[in-house]
Amino acid sequence: RVFADCCDGSDEYDGKVNCSNTCWEAGKATREKLKKRLTTFKEGLAIRKQEVELAKQLMAKDKAELASLKQDEKKLKDVVDKLKEIKEAIEKVEEEEQLKREKEEQRIRDEEKQTKEQEASQSLDNSSEDSQHLSKGAPEPCEQ
Repeated sequence: RVFADCCDGSDEYDGKVNCSNTCWEAGKATREKLKKRLTTFKEGLAIRKQEVELAKQLMAKDKAELASLKQDEKKLKDVVDKLKEIKEAIEKVEEEEQLKREKEEQRIRDEEKQTKEQEASQSLDNSSEDSQHLSKGAPEPCEQ
């Protein structure tokens, strides 16, 4: 004879066994465990759905923010490019002005040098003439 977990007589050969049906009571604890697991599973599933929905919202928000930042980046790159062009133009003008100043300063130095050379040449000519003039027109000392 095989003992069953519960006694309802269904496992007896001739079915003449008269016992009370204890199957429902025997399965009560198992059903309670399964109900708790099912409740926990449903709660977990609901939480998961909430988390998935929240993640979708956050992803949509992040995508929108990323798109906005990419637009800002493009605008800023354009501004940077324009500023670089302006900077290069300013540097070119400054360089040209510096070259003009240097040429003007060199021209002034050359003129001053030429003027000094002319003055020195004139001074030499004058002193040479004075010494010639003195030697020709100088009275000779008198004898007494």
